[in-house]
Amino acid sequence: MKLALPCRKTPESAYQCIVVGAGIAGLVAANRLVRQGLSVLLVEQHYLVGGYCSSFRRKKYLFDAGSHFYPLLGNAQTLTGKILGDMDIRCTWKRMDPVDQFHFPDGDRFSSPADWEDYIGKVKGLFPHEAENLDRFFSEVGQANMLGLLVYFRGIETPRLDPFRSLSLQGVLDRHFTDPKLKLLLTGDCPHWGSTPERISFVFDSLLRTSYFLGNYYPVGSSQAFANALGQSFMDHGGHLMTQTHMSGLSASGNAIRHVCLQQGKRNRPFEVDTGTLLYCGDLMALSRMLPSGPNSVRKFAATLHGQHPSLSCFLTHIGVRGLSREQLQRVHGYHWRDWNPNRAASGSLKFRLFVPSLYDPGVAPEGCDALIIQKILDVDYSAITDWDGHKAAMHKEIMTELTRLIPELPRRMEVCLSATAYTSYRYTLNQGGSMLGWEATPEQLGDARISQQGPLDNLFFAGHWTRPGGGITPVIISAENGARLAAEKLSQGGA
Repeated sequence: MKLALPCRKTPESAYQCIVVGAGIAGLVAANRLVRQGLSVLLVEQHYLVGGYCSSFRRKKYLFDAGSHFYPLLGNAQTLTGKILGDMDIRCTWKRMDPVDQFHFPDGDRFSSPADWEDYIGKVKGLFPHEAENLDRFFSEVGQANMLGLLVYFRGIETPRLDPFRSLSLQGVLDRHFTDPKLKLLLTGDCPHWGSTPERISFVFDSLLRTSYFLGNYYPVGSSQAFANALGQSFMDHGGHLMTQTHMSGLSASGNAIRHVCLQQGKRNRPFEVDTGTLLYCGDLMALSRMLPSGPNSVRKFAATLHGQHPSLSCFLTHIGVRGLSREQLQRVHGYHWRDWNPNRAASGSLKFRLFVPSLYDPGVAPEGCDALIIQKILDVDYSAITDWDGHKAAMHKEIMTELTRLIPELPRRMEVCLSATAYTSYRYTLNQGGSMLGWEATPEQLGDARISQQGPLDNLFFAGHWTRPGGGITPVIISAENGARLAAEKLSQGGA
């Protein structure tokens, strides 16, 4: 598989919609728009499409850029599975079972079955004295999930969600349980959301937690295979894709964007392209610096942005190993906790999460080898770090020390080993501070409190994890659907 898709070197002079950012939000939205017969240009500053859902090669190993798995997408009966099916996106998915694995500070290990009832039964079996409380907790998870789907994903307001809106995951856990081991287990994949239990919205956590048990999947051929399937489908339907191209500015008249300024390649070859609508799928802080300062709506938008808080960043290590047994890797993959306080996950209590994509798709590594991705979330003051090389070396040493304790033979089995900081994530995605999932999904940053998908200019719209409904693959695809709908509706009304 070639990682980079063939793309245009020059744009047309005008398009009905320009989509900026070819992460999953931009790819899905662009596909929706071009299928409506609209002229669409999709631009991406990297040479690959996919954003965090892209891949890279080192020697004969194919690594996901992030620690990725994809809830729902391989199940055609789910909300987002149906969206991909409706667009006839061809991708082969491998279902993950167990869903995940947790290694506790006392040495115990818990593997989460892929079936929801089996999972609940297994948790109750380990904590029989908490069975009634677990029933109440999972009942609330089910309610929060159902109502969150209605309000945040489908846009159907109901006062029934009100009792849950302001709750954090930690608040609900504390109300039901006292056992620190059980509470640590029930934090689930909270670190993967780029947050901690005391900050993450209980509703948002319930939405993502429940989705795992409707099918958690890995794309055969790595994340790039999924991203490229979306990109190729967009071009097959007449869309224009330009990579290594970034948006450098825009011009507006009245309260609408008229032209978008683009620069391509290392020499920043300039283009000015007319557009009827702009669907922006990147970091909104970067966009705000390009907007005209005059309109009151723009000033309000900028002030709202400065009140938002981004999700955590992470440090990533990618390792290619030869000769480790799959049984050993099955035992050690998952979350490794140093102590019982999940709210310190970004400052030491979580050693790391080890993901082994070759357990699901052996083709991402040479025969007899495996690809390992180690993710460690961090709460770093991005602007305060001046020596990124020193930061990288210190974090790499810490992770390799812990990994070698876990797998003593690892150093002599390694064929590839490289690491990436929050600065690396920023360079490839332009997400401020290397943020994992855009704005953090706290109760205060969801629903109407999250940035609207209608921008401050009449023909400017947003999609992705910096806008509604939130971060994660399912919310991002819903965001893309809604953003494409808003842009198409504007064009149907006569454009800008």
